[in-house]
Amino acid sequence: MFSWKGGACRKKIREFLEYIVSLENLSVVSTSIEDELEILSVMKETGLDFDDSMQYYVSAQKGCKGIVTFDRDFEKAGIATLRPEEVL
Repeated sequence: MFSWKGGACRKKIREFLEYIVSLENLSVVSTSIEDELEILSVMKETGLDFDDSMQYYVSAQKGCKGIVTFDRDFEKAGIATLRPEEVL
């Protein structure tokens, strides 16, 4: 079990976030309230939960060809998926 208060856990989180920040081809995307209203429509259309619908919506808005994920739910939404080991 994780202890979010533990120093070792904070260190691992810091290392992970520093790694994410170091990635040159990664961009962080924010959504607006208007986007999130659209995401609710995506939920209804695809049957995905809110988090998956947000990823689906943002990837479509950014012109992505697919999503890298372990989550098989995206397959039912009709978006191309790749498993992480396929792109590493």
